[in-house]
Amino acid sequence: MEAILGDNALAMQSDNPAEHGTDDTVQLLDVYDTPGTLFLVMRAELGGDLATRLASLPGRVCPESEACAHAVALLRGVESMHAQGIVHRDIKLANVLLSQQGEWRLGDFGLAERLPERASGDSPPLLTSVCGTHNNMAPEMVLCGHGEVAGYGTAADMWQMGLLLFEVLFGVHPFARGTHIETLAAILAADFHFPEPASNATAPRVSEAARDLIRRLLVTNPNLRLSAKQCMQHAWLRPTGTCQKHPGTFQKLVSRRRLTAY
Repeated sequence: MEAILGDNALAMQSDNPAEHGTDDTVQLLDVYDTPGTLFLVMRAELGGDLATRLASLPGRVCPESEACAHAVALLRGVESMHAQGIVHRDIKLANVLLSQQGEWRLGDFGLAERLPERASGDSPPLLTSVCGTHNNMAPEMVLCGHGEVAGYGTAADMWQMGLLLFEVLFGVHPFARGTHIETLAAILAADFHFPEPASNATAPRVSEAARDLIRRLLVTNPNLRLSAKQCMQHAWLRPTGTCQKHPGTFQKLVSRRRLTAY
């Protein structure tokens, strides 16, 4: 049964708050195995998903202070997962589930895989299978599919975190183009720009600190990309950053918003 469960269950179990002090991924509560079916019992997240949440907001964008507060929690979950050598490989809006209080939790570990064991003296272990949503693939995964690089590791998830933050704050995908080929070319070149709000827009301009974090994630060289741990030390997320400039924002959000199940 362990082989059937694979890293889907391992990843969900990895964020056991009793063991790791965090509660930022969808939790696996129990497993029931029958001759014909394997049942995974997971904690109910009744707030829907982040894609649906954004679709309900003006301009499909999240207020920056709210995004910042939730990004910290999401990065904690990613860091815990990466510490155990697990790569999610499909971090995107639809795979971030919301609790009934609106908290973001990483879910859908169907494509998650553990990195191979590293032998003494060998180069860092890498994954080689290409999977996930095409326009969310990191450049090294695209290149791996064409046989141009040996593989990819946890940095591929951090590229997807950069995409997620971009979409949350700006309401569009940074590499979306008219055709699939053009989209892949933009990904490989990290060809993107930050859209500026219209002159009559009421929403404030996204801060330079948030833009800087995204720039440091959407870099083509995975060795230069920030890790989840490094992200949490970034100016946008530090005590003097956007989250802490509005200390009451997140608590007000949780107490006032009562999301219903979709």
